[in-house]
Amino acid sequence: WGLTSVAGGGDRDRYAVTSELRMPVFAPLTITLAGRYDAFKASGTTVDKPTYSIGIEYRPIESLLLRGKYGTAFRAPTLSDQYQRESGFYSSVVDYYQCAQRGYLPGNTDNCPPAYLNAQYFGTQSGNLGLKPINADVWSAGFVWSPIDRMALTVDYLNWDISDEVTQQSADGLSLQDYRCRAGIDDINSALCVQAMSQVQRDEFGELVSIYRPKINVSNQKLEAVTTSFRYGYDFGRWGDLSTIVSYSENLRHKYVQYAGDKPVDLLNDPYWSSDPKRKADASLTWEIGDFSTTWYATWFDKTPNYAANISENGYKAERAGKLPSHITHNASITYTAFEGMELSLMVNNVFNKMPPFDASYPGSSGAPYNSYNFDVYGRAYYLEMRYAFGK
Repeated sequence: WGLTSVAGGGDRDRYAVTSELRMPVFAPLTITLAGRYDAFKASGTTVDKPTYSIGIEYRPIESLLLRGKYGTAFRAPTLSDQYQRESGFYSSVVDYYQCAQRGYLPGNTDNCPPAYLNAQYFGTQSGNLGLKPINADVWSAGFVWSPIDRMALTVDYLNWDISDEVTQQSADGLSLQDYRCRAGIDDINSALCVQAMSQVQRDEFGELVSIYRPKINVSNQKLEAVTTSFRYGYDFGRWGDLSTIVSYSENLRHKYVQYAGDKPVDLLNDPYWSSDPKRKADASLTWEIGDFSTTWYATWFDKTPNYAANISENGYKAERAGKLPSHITHNASITYTAFEGMELSLMVNNVFNKMPPFDASYPGSSGAPYNSYNFDVYGRAYYLEMRYAFGK
């Protein structure tokens, strides 16, 4: 009910050749070379590309390893990305253009008339045979320091330059972009506005009729990040063995261009375009004694923008805009090895039954006042598991 059928089909042939050489040049220096060639034949066309990578490892002293790597990457669109035919559905979205006409700007649409706060539209979505492959240049540099047995500190800097990434367009994002173009916030003659307004159809009275959401290639995305981890383990003899791992990652820069020629968007600091956290971390503590092993695992999210900041062109300067607090969850498990090859486990996810950060800036009509892209509302969950490895 309310949906059209979904059809689609197609096939393609693929072949690839790959090779790798790991070459110790002299005692402290090792070089790794790798190359491959991929080709995909689909719908009478061939998409192919050679890729390669070069890695260097240098150990000036026994406890310190310096490393770096540069490479190119290539990924063809999936079969569904290419061959899924149009399918239709009815849904609702905030009609930011009509709300703004009545004085309710993005970020302050709570009192917008219901007909526009939840404007019904007929949506269509599909794959796209015109999709290009995803291409990327990737490089990294870092070190591993291990001064004593079972202790290691790792730090790496990573840099990605990705082009033509595939994504499904957002109805809310298209509605908001349609408003920005009609209101003159963005140049109505820009490639971004011409494309968005061709996909958001309105009748002669300006009423929303339909939104087309195909899969598209993102023109360019650049990301810089740093990751670090610390590992340590100690054997307490008859009291068991204790080991811990702590990992941390931080996005340093994240630029995004949706259409060629558009001004780059700062995904780290512009909440209208992204609600991703800048920082994430996790930690685990494992204690093993006899046939028992138990692990405590925690994950942490940095602060993220709230809904009012996400939907406003003014970002954090919009009314009621701000950041949601950081969020941490805990998991725990205990495993018993009954005999060789047989393990019995009890696992508990979200030990403290913690809800995601509450977002009071959502409209009162919303039934999910939290960011579903970053969090879920699954409460405490218990799992019993038995694993048996045959042949041991």
